[in-house]
Amino acid sequence: GKTHTMCAIEEMATQEVFAQLPLEEDDDPMIGIQFLELRGDKCFDLLANTKGRDFPELRLREHQGTYRAEGAMELYPRDTDDMRVVLETGHVRRKTSATGANAVSSRSHAVCIIRLFKTGGMLVLVDCAGSERKKDSMYHTKERQQESAEINTSLSSLKDCIRSLSSQPKVPSHVYRTSSLTKVLADAFICGDRGRLAVICTASPCATDTEHTISTLRLGATLAGFADTEEKEPLMDLLREHRGPPETHPNQWNPDQVRAWIAEVQNGDFVEILGSLPSNTTGQMLVRFTESRCVQLCGGNARRGQLFFKLLHNVMQRVDASRRQCVKGHSMLRSTSADRYGGGLQPQK
Repeated sequence: GKTHTMCAIEEMATQEVFAQLPLEEDDDPMIGIQFLELRGDKCFDLLANTKGRDFPELRLREHQGTYRAEGAMELYPRDTDDMRVVLETGHVRRKTSATGANAVSSRSHAVCIIRLFKTGGMLVLVDCAGSERKKDSMYHTKERQQESAEINTSLSSLKDCIRSLSSQPKVPSHVYRTSSLTKVLADAFICGDRGRLAVICTASPCATDTEHTISTLRLGATLAGFADTEEKEPLMDLLREHRGPPETHPNQWNPDQVRAWIAEVQNGDFVEILGSLPSNTTGQMLVRFTESRCVQLCGGNARRGQLFFKLLHNVMQRVDASRRQCVKGHSMLRSTSADRYGGGLQPQK
């Protein structure tokens, strides 16, 4: 999932960063790293020298338009092995718990800040906790529901910042001050075109997770700077491509389609009906046939007439169900931000 992906990215970043560093003889550190955990509006230092899991809570202090975690431990790795130890320490200390979907689920945002002292650059790697809808957490404890609400709120604030960034060079301060996550990322929101943003979304291939997947892709598209109006049609095109061309309802069949269906249904078992069926019979006329009319067309054979009637109505029901599913998918794409981020758990903006 997300954490597994971020761990791999951190490994690649470690190798890349040290490969680009110049070889110098002095003892001045070239890299500084902090590892923070954000739970709601609280910030914790995962690299602090402490026993147990009672990590110190830090205050986010405003400094020249950005925010710094006051008193956060900063370590200075000398090589890739040192960096791996620091990263592994941060991940082990991060808060996790079991949920209905995962035995080990991240219940907080993890922020790894790597500072390059020689160039003044900074790499921020964020492993966000997953959002949850209200119906997904309805059986959780009160504490867990509060955690879900805080996660959804912070992700909503992050999306607001990225949306603002897509329409102007810098994000206004009142936008990124709404959550601890966006405060920590304030540097990226005010650096203008000097910063780069990359977003990785975790999507499930399971059909039962389709709604979650579409919601995730919508969020990813927004974070990438695409407006909602630009997302809807491509996603609907993907859904239509996956489902294939829509099946025509029998009441829209022309006479040729009616005769073709009768000739093919049940491997041609009812082809003799074509001899007694008027050649101008349309689909609209066919769907009005009663069961007794179908028996009559089958030469008075009640069993065959009932089967023909059932096969016709099975086609009608299948097409109706497919259309309802398509409408549901379209409505899902047009759902509001509150629906996507937890319904009643997510405050309206």
